[in-house]
Amino acid sequence: MHCCTNVICQHCQDISKINELWLKYSNGCFGFSVQRQTKGLAMKWRVILESDLETGDWAVWCPELPGCTSAGETEEEALENIKEAIQLYLQPESIELAPGAIAREIIVS
Repeated sequence: MHCCTNVICQHCQDISKINELWLKYSNGCFGFSVQRQTKGLAMKWRVILESDLETGDWAVWCPELPGCTSAGETEEEALENIKEAIQLYLQPESIELAPGAIAREIIVS
């Protein structure tokens, strides 16, 4: 299960655009996907787990990635599922720029 199941996830598209531009203008040196692929480098994400009192299942979501949610029958399964959801959320998607559009990178501190 991942964040985009049965829902068009605008945030996934936004993150993918950021990643694609980051890859393009850094000549493939930087980007979410590069960070994920770099051996030994991991990104830490905060996740929130909630137990369903009726079913005993676990819901889990990542506050820093809007719409990125998952679930599992156990806490461990929910954590494994949200890892996959985060990976899918951050996967780059290609974008087509309108004629004359210019992509730039900015630094926000």
